[in-house]
Amino acid sequence: MEATGIAEVVCINPAGHRAPGQDTEVTVAGTTTPLPTPRNGQFVFDITSDDPEPLPPTPTCPNNQWTPNIVDVAFTEATLTLLEDGVVSDVVTVPVQS
Repeated sequence: MEATGIAEVVCINPAGHRAPGQDTEVTVAGTTTPLPTPRNGQFVFDITSDDPEPLPPTPTCPNNQWTPNIVDVAFTEATLTLLEDGVVSDVVTVPVQS
C-alpha cells in the first residue's frame, strides 16, 4: 500500500515552544504479512502505514532552528497492490474520502 496526503505540521523552536507549521504533502507506505487464500472472493484485512519521512525544517517552519513534527495526515489517495504467490495480481488506486 502506498498513500499520499496532506500532513498537518507543528513546529517546535529550540526553547520547546510550539507553533503551527505549513501543511505539506507526504507519501507513506505500508505492508501486511502474507494472508490465507480468501473465501468466496473476499478477505478483510488491516494495514498500518509506516511513519512519513522526516520533513526538512524549511519551508514547513519559520527557519532551520525549528523542528517540524507531523501531528496528523489527511489522506487523499491510496494505491493497494495485491500479490498472489509473489506475483502482482491486481493494483487498485482510489481517492480517499475525508
